[in-house]
Parts: sequence; C-alpha cells; structure tokens
Amino acid sequence: MDDLAIECTERGGAAVLTLAGSLSFDTADDARDALRRSRPAGGPPRDLVVDVGGLEFIDSAGVQLLLDLRARAAGRGGALLLAGHSGFVTRVLDLTGLQDALPVHPTVEDALGHLPARDAGG
Repeated sequence: MDDLAIECTERGGAAVLTLAGSLSFDTADDARDALRRSRPAGGPPRDLVVDVGGLEFIDSAGVQLLLDLRARAAGRGGALLLAGHSGFVTRVLDLTGLQDALPVHPTVEDALGHLPARDAGG
C-alpha cells in the first residue's frame, strides 16, 4: 500500500502543500482533499507551492494531480510552483516533457520568491 504524508500550510500569502512518500493513483485524492480542506471558504484566489522534495515515487495519477492543480490555480488567477529536489520527480517530469510546464525550484522559499506580485485586493 502506498503511503503519502501530507501537510498544508500558508506562507507568504500562498498555500504550501508538502508531500512525502508516494504520490500515486492510491494517494492523489488524499492530497487533493487535504488541500481542499485547508482553503478558507470563499477566500481570495491563492497561489500554490507544492513541495515535492520528499516524494520517492510519482505515477501518472500524481503527475495529473499536479497538472490539475496548475490549471485550477490559473483559473483562480493564481500560479502553481513546485519546490524541492526529488530526483525521481525531476526524472519523470523530464521524461514526460513537463519540465517547462512544472519547473521545480530548489526550495519552498525560492518558489515563493518566484510567485507573481499580487495586489492587496487579490
């Protein structure tokens, strides 16, 4: 059975989703649900940083989750950035040609620094 540790926090006005273990068909919905529960109801559009540094495995369902989160963030006027070095994740993104669509920043702090500036109104 796949194990995925999930932590949702907020830093610098962005949601930070930290994942460790296996992001797969069996665990992708758990990550999606945890992120959904962490958002304030009716809150403003939010940027999202996903820390993938602790992932040891990612399959097509995990990649699809990242693409879905990217589309949802864009639909809210936000951005999705990945953070953390995981050789496995980087290799999968390279093999699938998604390294430009889902670039990985070295740290959460670096990813937060690359988010677009937001007005106080959202």
